[in-house]
Amino acid sequence: MSLADFSRYRELSLESYSQDIARNFKRPIGEVRIEARRQVKQILKNGLSTRGHFLYNVLDRETGETVGLIWFKVDKAKKRAFLYDILIHEPYRGKGYGRRTLALIERKLSDLGVTQLGLHVFGHNQVAINLYKTQGFYTASFNMQKDL
Repeated sequence: MSLADFSRYRELSLESYSQDIARNFKRPIGEVRIEARRQVKQILKNGLSTRGHFLYNVLDRETGETVGLIWFKVDKAKKRAFLYDILIHEPYRGKGYGRRTLALIERKLSDLGVTQLGLHVFGHNQVAINLYKTQGFYTASFNMQKDL
């Protein structure tokens, strides 16, 4: 991923993440955007050069066109990785890119000696939940809430 791609991705990802937080936790979008920006800045302290973090464009094999983006972190000592984001752009969804991208991530992680991959998915995102289940992911915990 180039620096220009990273800048575009960061803005797109921040907005998507902010919308999900605001929707799921019923919080004001302006407040959430500020918090999300702070979180990502803290996690990716050195941008693309942040140790242990991998950010890639997802390309169509035949056309070379960017169809999405991924971001994951590897903890080699614990042999674990965390998938922060897998984003397949709207026109390319439902065409197998998500499945193929997950398979490539798994191959890369296996080459790095990683034995476990975790991720977070918002409760309303049934499409993603179904994708992850079909790829062998299981629920490790639940966070629940109730509005009073």
